[in-house]
Amino acid sequence: MKKWKKTSIIMIVIITHLIVCSCNGNVNKDKVTSENKKAKIFIAKEIYEFKLLRSDWTKEQMEKEDFKKKDDEPEGWTTYCDDGVEYLYYDWFESKTPEVITVYGKHEGPRGIKIGDKFEEVLSKFPQEKDWKKSDYGEFYGTIYDTDQWEPTGNVGIRNEEEKHITLHSKQGGPFFTIYFRNNIVSQYEFRMRMVN
Repeated sequence: MKKWKKTSIIMIVIITHLIVCSCNGNVNKDKVTSENKKAKIFIAKEIYEFKLLRSDWTKEQMEKEDFKKKDDEPEGWTTYCDDGVEYLYYDWFESKTPEVITVYGKHEGPRGIKIGDKFEEVLSKFPQEKDWKKSDYGEFYGTIYDTDQWEPTGNVGIRNEEEKHITLHSKQGGPFFTIYFRNNIVSQYEFRMRMVN
């Protein structure tokens, strides 16, 4: 009789533990889902507020600030860089400020994204309206190519097993923000200030 009571108590403890663990898993799952639903779509203002993007970053200003000018650029491109950021100017545009800003150093980007962050961590900072793995163009919110007008869109692109990226388009299509991953870790991110065909 004592053996049966002891076995029953152990079974009750095990079942209770499994129920609690199961409930905790659901609570955490609900928490992640609700956090993703609360996440806001990416807007152009987040790019314009980036501390390394300034309206006075002309080529002349780059030289005054001692940024290194790359010598081996294709014709029509001028690039200035330092240890953590690169500014690319397309010379054929009339714009006096950079068209592409690439960050590969320790600078924190929009929403606190930085080099070394994990893919799932970064993805969770944006709404998850659909499963990117099942959508035609890797969208997790918005729609690419199916409408005549640009709408805010977030999508995942996969280059190969090791490399993928998340691109966030603002409402007008540009500027946009791309975060690059190598082995699911942020390796660099960039801002493109307009669509370039």
